[in-house]
Amino acid sequence: MAWLSDVWLPGQLLAVFTGLLFTAFVLRAVYYIWLHPLSKYPGPWYAKTTNLIYYVIECRGELIPWICRQHARYGPTVRLGPERLSFTDAAAWADIYGGRGRGANPRVYSFPKDPWWAQVLDSINSEGVPSLATHPSDEQHARLRRIFSPAFSEQALRRQAGMLTPEYMGIVSDPIDMVRVFNYATFDITTELVFGESLGMLADGEYVPWVANVFDSFKAMIYVAFPVARLGPVARFAKRYLLPASLKQLIDSHMRFVRDRVDARLDRKSDQPDLWNLVLGADGKAPLTRHEMYSNAAAFVLAGAETSATLLSALTYLLLKDPQRMRRLVREVRGAFGTEQDMTFEALAQLEYLKACISEGMRIFPPLPASGARAVPREGGIICGDFIPGGTHVGVYHYVAYHSPANFEEPDAFIPERWLPGSGFDRDKKEAFEPFEVGPRNCIGQSLANHEMRLLMAKVLWHFDFELLPQSADWAERCKVFTIWEKPPLMLQACRAERV
Repeated sequence: MAWLSDVWLPGQLLAVFTGLLFTAFVLRAVYYIWLHPLSKYPGPWYAKTTNLIYYVIECRGELIPWICRQHARYGPTVRLGPERLSFTDAAAWADIYGGRGRGANPRVYSFPKDPWWAQVLDSINSEGVPSLATHPSDEQHARLRRIFSPAFSEQALRRQAGMLTPEYMGIVSDPIDMVRVFNYATFDITTELVFGESLGMLADGEYVPWVANVFDSFKAMIYVAFPVARLGPVARFAKRYLLPASLKQLIDSHMRFVRDRVDARLDRKSDQPDLWNLVLGADGKAPLTRHEMYSNAAAFVLAGAETSATLLSALTYLLLKDPQRMRRLVREVRGAFGTEQDMTFEALAQLEYLKACISEGMRIFPPLPASGARAVPREGGIICGDFIPGGTHVGVYHYVAYHSPANFEEPDAFIPERWLPGSGFDRDKKEAFEPFEVGPRNCIGQSLANHEMRLLMAKVLWHFDFELLPQSADWAERCKVFTIWEKPPLMLQACRAERV
């Protein structure tokens, strides 16, 4: 190769190499912008050639407002990456998540989970065993759903009523952070249902380290686990050798806590209607491996606690910013119950304005604002009347669809009355609102979540009056999304209600 150095100087070689890279980049851009099968879909040109734009915006916690702006500019279907489409049309729910886009056969599942979700799980879960929430296999998901369904039925919920009664009386003191209070309450309830014992945070007034680590892990997942998972076949190698030691320690300690709690619960007898008594057979056996128990226990605690706490925090903020509607809800709650013990499953379900406020809170501030990532199968599929080629990443972003003026009048305004009959919001496309998603993979715990949110909201309004403190006047604007909402403190002053 000596002749090469005689003909080409190092600077010339670098120039040729740079020119080839630039040419390859231009050809790639031309293909993805004008020749790719998704080229007919509008979207920001700079995001059509690389997933890096999407990832960088996601790492900044600004993905949801960015997608909102793209839909406001380009319409109900937007291309957000080389092979990524976002939909706000209500019909997309049934097409993507309900199986309709794969044909008329009712046995056909919805579009499968994005393939990299399994790699994400392997990156953030030291068990490496998919849960009901993340399993990529339709058959295995259906098996797990059958096993766990008895624990989430309305009959089970009535039996569990005594386990859903946190005591709030200690929160009257100095200014309080209601984000913490609601996290304490929902994690206490959910861990009692799943681990057989509460974490006791509401009584202690402090996060246990495991819960504090949960919030850190979601941001770490965005920064590290997602890009590692996208390495595909080498993801396992990358997890072992490239993940920072501190993150691997965080993941291991998280699952060790879950394993210890599940093992302790299974080793002792209990008569309370918790998860395992409702799932295990009379002989104490279940068609689950111990690792499946660990993985699903972790998923149920996180899905059941953090999301409910987020909704309750946001709804409290929205009501305090709207005193007239807060007064209406307080009148309904305090007028309905003579004692706290009257707040039964059936009685709470009769409070129409409370239910309307919760629905509107989930619309304005959905606990899971992003989309349930799905991939169009190899043979392609139909979404909103259009054929979408196989391999395309598709989804409905909850926050974006719920704030679309094509779906709701005054989409950014908190108006619980829109969910009541005769409210004048008949043109709202209520079918676009699916906070628990649709189809065979919809949220198994939605009955529990609805009752828990009604009960906790009713209890705090029955016991206390609140004042929003100035430092939290712009609370919602300071929230960011890292898979889940990163929420600043919601500082309130609480005092006992005069009627109690």
